[in-house]
Amino acid sequence: MKKNRNNDNGSAGETTESLAEQYDRAENGFVSEGKSSARGTTESRPEWYERAEDGPFPEGEGFTLELMTKVEMAAADTGKRKKAGLLRYPAVAFGGAAVLLIAGAVSWNMGWLGSPQETAAVSLPGVIAASPGPSSAQKPLIEPAVFKFGVVDYHIPLLQESDRAFVHAAETTEGIVWSPAPERIENNLDDRATTPYQLFLSKQRLPEMSITFTELSEDASKLLYTLPLTSYIPSADREAYMDLGGMNGLGPYVIYATSARIPGAAQPSEEKLWVLDTRSATAGADSVPKELISFHSSGGRLFSYGWNSERRELVYIYSQPNGDGEYDNEAAVYHLDTGKTEALDQFSKTSEAISYTINGEVRATDRLIW
Repeated sequence: MKKNRNNDNGSAGETTESLAEQYDRAENGFVSEGKSSARGTTESRPEWYERAEDGPFPEGEGFTLELMTKVEMAAADTGKRKKAGLLRYPAVAFGGAAVLLIAGAVSWNMGWLGSPQETAAVSLPGVIAASPGPSSAQKPLIEPAVFKFGVVDYHIPLLQESDRAFVHAAETTEGIVWSPAPERIENNLDDRATTPYQLFLSKQRLPEMSITFTELSEDASKLLYTLPLTSYIPSADREAYMDLGGMNGLGPYVIYATSARIPGAAQPSEEKLWVLDTRSATAGADSVPKELISFHSSGGRLFSYGWNSERRELVYIYSQPNGDGEYDNEAAVYHLDTGKTEALDQFSKTSEAISYTINGEVRATDRLIW
């Protein structure tokens, strides 16, 4: 920029006005004639102003009067906030604002960062960018385990996908009996529960309530029974960890199987079939399951069971090898309403049902498990 001014010998001449002089003139223009600006003299200018002009930012290459004015305005704003107690570290705030303004403007003008479309916006003083929160991609939602009884879907929340194999639910006349997944150690043959399984009773949603699904929660349910975490195995003189293997409802009863496996073993050391009457819980009494039979479903021993819903009879067949290399089969029926067990002499099994004879009457189960 050029202008006419008097030189030292009093003659008129054309000379180049420095950036510092432009700054002085611009600052003095904001005050009335005859008064001086507090920042209008060379002595009152910040040292970084002259260092910047004489250093890596020569005039005409990004370091302009407009930029300097913005920097000074930012510094003034920082000073005001400092006096108001809004900044604990004013030097850092001022330095950050000045560096951002200078670096952004110079980079833009000199083409260091490419075209304007490729250049990120420069942050302004006092504006703090929010840290991005976790996205759904970072934390995928785990679909709940769904059990459908009638027209209503009952959802059990899962903490992780592997929990899906360890949640159970059954429908009874007293409500929905269900068990959430316990905490576990997942390590191949050492896989086991570290907290015991629990059985809860939740109210049943009726179709006329116009509810198509509901979530089962411990807070809205009654605790029926807490299974033991371990079971002592005398033959091994060790504790085996319990697992809940399945659950079914028949009238007010819930029928379930458990297995107990010693860590590191390939097969469970024992398996048991249980029945629990949920009416005791609705009457305010303690719920105590009854053990029906101890069995083995692996290692050459077979077990299957089913029930007759109309008669409320639970029928089971268990097989074990004899000394001739064949299997001996035995069967029994448990009468749920009386709590009595009766051995069966005549029975047969297909892939769908167990047929059995009591007092000359042939009956059949309407469900078959295993």
